[in-house]
Formats: sequence, structure tokens, C-alpha cells
Amino acid sequence: MKATLLVLLGFASFLNASVIYSSYRKDYFYPYSEYKEANLPDPVNGGRFHLVSTADGNGTFESMILNGKTVQFEDGKDPDSWYLDWLHVYPKTVKEGDPLWISFHTRDSSFNKEPNLALVELKTSSGSSLLKGNFTYQLTSCNITYITTDANYSQLFIHVHNDYKDTRTIKTVLVNGADRTNDITNKASLSVPAKASTLLTVPLSPALKPGSLVTVVLEFQGSDPPLGTGLRIAKAHFPIEAYPKSHECPFPTVKDDNYKFHRDHGFDTFFFGQNSAKPCGSSTSGSDIAGKLAPQYSFYCLIQTDIPLTSVANSQNVLAKLLGDEVDSHLDDQLRSLMKTTDSLWEEETEIATYIGGSRSRRNGIFAGLTDIQGMDMYVAACAPHIQEFLNPPPLRGSYDYLRLTRNNHMPLPTWLYSQLLDDGWDAQLDGRIISHRQPNPDEARIQAMSVIAGCGKGLMYFQSEIAENQYYPKTWVEIGNFNHDIGAVREYLREGDCTDMVSSSDGDNADANSITQAIRSPEAILVTVINLKNDGGISDLQCELGKDEHWSISDHTVNKIDITVPSDFGSVVDKFELRNGQISDIPSSMFSYNESVSLGEDYHGNTLMGGTATLSS
Repeated sequence: MKATLLVLLGFASFLNASVIYSSYRKDYFYPYSEYKEANLPDPVNGGRFHLVSTADGNGTFESMILNGKTVQFEDGKDPDSWYLDWLHVYPKTVKEGDPLWISFHTRDSSFNKEPNLALVELKTSSGSSLLKGNFTYQLTSCNITYITTDANYSQLFIHVHNDYKDTRTIKTVLVNGADRTNDITNKASLSVPAKASTLLTVPLSPALKPGSLVTVVLEFQGSDPPLGTGLRIAKAHFPIEAYPKSHECPFPTVKDDNYKFHRDHGFDTFFFGQNSAKPCGSSTSGSDIAGKLAPQYSFYCLIQTDIPLTSVANSQNVLAKLLGDEVDSHLDDQLRSLMKTTDSLWEEETEIATYIGGSRSRRNGIFAGLTDIQGMDMYVAACAPHIQEFLNPPPLRGSYDYLRLTRNNHMPLPTWLYSQLLDDGWDAQLDGRIISHRQPNPDEARIQAMSVIAGCGKGLMYFQSEIAENQYYPKTWVEIGNFNHDIGAVREYLREGDCTDMVSSSDGDNADANSITQAIRSPEAILVTVINLKNDGGISDLQCELGKDEHWSISDHTVNKIDITVPSDFGSVVDKFELRNGQISDIPSSMFSYNESVSLGEDYHGNTLMGGTATLSS
């Protein structure tokens, strides 16, 4: 994975200024030859920046000067003329010496040359300086890919991937401006082998809490410049979320049967607004669903912006606010509106995360980083609408490709990624009458759900969860229920872990083009996803337009061998298992060789989840 980050420090002209570390990436996108997103140019200019430093002064941020230009966000301007697409400074109010981070995205071609020097200054409304200094930015192939905490917020996990051809050694780890190198719990993790990942664990005392600021700087031995990045800590939960149909109201005391149906099928998080119970004749407000029912019945909430957190009696189970879905459908002043809403919510409702969904690979990089959590949907079954040119429907692996791209653009922040489920919107209709019920079959639903996991998702979001379609596709609901329960059993590994790309599958003597494999490494386990893509044909846009019930013809496929490179800091693998439909099956030890490369053996069919747990060596 070719990454893109980097940064350097203050220069002689600002000897008294704080050191500014940075990271920089170009936008990831797919070429037109692979995904024909019509009329969207290649996003090759600029990229996203993270800057990390400590404040030089006291006060509240009001304006930023970048390379001599005062950054402005005026409405009504041509987006192609924007200097910066968006900007965040966190926290806005600081005291001298406080850690802070700056994040922004630009499509200005002046940032294409790298490595290059830039000058940034943060000012208060009175014109006093909060931060002023130079930084150098350039692309690199050793990157911080994900940052999170344990469930108690008492350990910080920093995932790093090295895509260079030789080892990189981390000599210094700064967290919120403090040198924590000596506190790293496993010193072996400071060495990052070529084409490999590592996990740095930093104890936190006192523990953090949701909404806490975190800045991380890694300095390397040799000539590599340091990496600097920052984020806000989200609530420690991997949601398995339903985007319900508005008329089904799956909330306890509102529609108990519909609520039970969802919980029986492994859902624990629901999306709703202030009036989501109203279509079912209930006066229960969204505020009460979130603040009273959710804590009482132990489910979690993704809420709309029409529910102020001040109206929620107990907000412990409110994970995030959805500010908009498929917001990248257009590039206009709405983006700046989302930026301002995010800034306000970070100040007023600090404990909950902000979340947006996306749909376009060529705009995803622009929006990634705008909120705490990024979503993406790419549905490949049941004649679902797609954004490719007509007669060019997405391939079966389209879900995985778009979801993984979103993770690459948004890292080191978390992604909650969408999977297609049951919705009468997929049905063929004529004059408002359904003429063909067409929904994802069990194979299609499971492949897309597993793509969320293989795509490094930290939340599994389903669109939609219509119970009424169960009478036509009951096996799909059974399959997804089994899958959700499997994911629920390993969710903490998935939330704490990150993709390593240290796995491959083979079909005989060749790389296997008919499967997707990925390894997700957490502190205690490595989970391996296997997705079968072998098929004899798929969706025709023309047949869909004619109202046909189109499906992928999935073929049986045997993965001959799966090779896993166990990270050098992981320790010894002490247990191996396969998880499928709630059943845990042992993988015979004879299928393993305890070298760096581990073979899981032959005859793994379908879409499955395998794992190994570790004992860390001293």
C-alpha cells in the first residue's frame, strides 16, 4: 500500500516557535478504466494535511494564515477556486504549551511539489498568535494507519504500516507532546519490518474519555522525517447498526416485535431522529429513545442532528450524529456547512462523534477527515442504484474496493462502512406498484457484509433493515443474523485492530484472483477474512431496467492456501480457529508452520472468518 504522509519542523526564522510536525497524503481514487464515475475528474492536486504542535500563546482560534494567505470560506464561490476545501483546529481554545492539531484538505496545485516548505500561523480575533512556524511536507511509505484506545480508554493503540523495502525503526513516540517512548509496553513494536505492520501500545493515566484530544508524533532513526497526526477519541464500541425503514420503528415500547426481530438478528445500534417513532403512532421522542430506552434496554444510537444532546437524559449509549449521507454527491457550499456543523458539535457535544456517509471514490478523499468517522456505500446486488455509467455496473468486489479506499483516505481515523441489506427500494416498480421483489440473496448479502470487515471497518452499517421483505428473502435475514452474531463475538478485536495487508491466498501455484483475504491485527488476536468472488456472471443494467430480478451467480471455490505473516511484535500464536455461523472450529496444528509465514491450509470455502490468539513474548 503506497501511503502518503510526512512532515518536518521549525526553521531558523522561528527559533522561538513550537516544532510543527505534519503528515500529508494524496487522495486515493480508482482510475476511470476500473470504475467509470462519469464527469468526475481525477483528484490529483493537493491532498490532506495533519499538523501537530503545542500552542505558543493563549486564546481562542479565529483565523489561519497559510503560506501568506488568510484562509477564508466564502459562500457562493466556484469550488474549483477554493484554496482550502475545509479546515479544523482542535481544540479551538488553548493555553500556551497545550497540544493541538490542525487538519485540512486542499486541491490547490501549489501543494503538488513535495518535499516542500510551508508556513502556518493561527490567530485569535484580536490578532495575537497562537502558533506560528514552518513545516515540511512530503509523501512517505511508512504511515500511522489507525489510532484508538482499549475499552477503558486506559491504553492507546497506534497502528503503523511500513511499505518500504527495508526496516524502519521508531526512536521517539510523542503523545500529546510528551515523550512516551520508554512507556511502550512491547519494545519490539518499535521496529517495523519491510512490508509489515506493528502495534504500539501506550498506557494512559489518567484514562482518556470520548472526545479527548490525542496527538501522536513518531520520529525515526535515519533520515526519514517524523510523522505527526491528531484526532478525537470516539466511544469504544463497534456498532452493528440498522438503518430502519421509517414505518417499522424498531424501538422497545414503540414496536416491540420489530425491536426483538432486530436484536435476535444481532443488531445493537439504531439510526433515528427526533420523530422516528411518530409514523407508528407513538409520541416517544428521539430524545427519549436515546436517553431513556437505550440505557434501559442496552442498545446504542446513531442520531440525527435534530436531537440536541441537551435533551437526552442519559447520553452514554449515543455514539455519534449523522450529519449527512452520500454527502459527496455534490461538491459545493454544503461541504463548508458540514465543516461548521462539525466544529460546533465538537465544542458543544464533545463526547459524541460526528459521522458522514459517502458514495464516490473520486470525491472521497476530499471529504475524508472532515468528521470523526467516515462512511461509504457501494451496493452490488439486487439492481441497486450505482454511480457508474449506464451499462457499466460495479463488479462483485466493488463493495470491498470502495470500502477499503475509504479507510485509506480517512486513516488514522475510524470508518463505519455500509453493507446492503433489504429495502423495497431495490424492488422493481411500475406506477408505484412492486412488480418484482428483488433483494440480495444470502451469498450477496454476506459478501458485502464481509467486505466491511476486510475493508478495515470499525462499524458495520446496514442499509436498510426492512422486516417486510423477510417474507420474500427469509434466508437472507437468517444469513445476516448468523453473520452479525459472529461479528459481535469478535467486535472488540475488530475495533482495536487494523488491517495489516500481511496475508495472501493462492489457487494452486498462482495468486488467487477469485478471493479477497485480509488480516486484522489487534493486541490479542489476528482475524483473517476470506471472501469468495468466483462467479459465472452478475448484474445487467439493461435487465434491471426491464424489471428483472438479477443476481450474481456465485460459484464454489476452494482457496488452496492462505499465507499469513505474523507481525514480529505479536508473539507466539497459541490458538487457531474458524468462526462461521456461531460455530468455532479448530484448525489443525498440522496446517501451521511456526515460521514468519503461517499456512492455514487447504479447502476453505465461501466467506469465513478465521483467527488466532497470541501470547506476547517478553
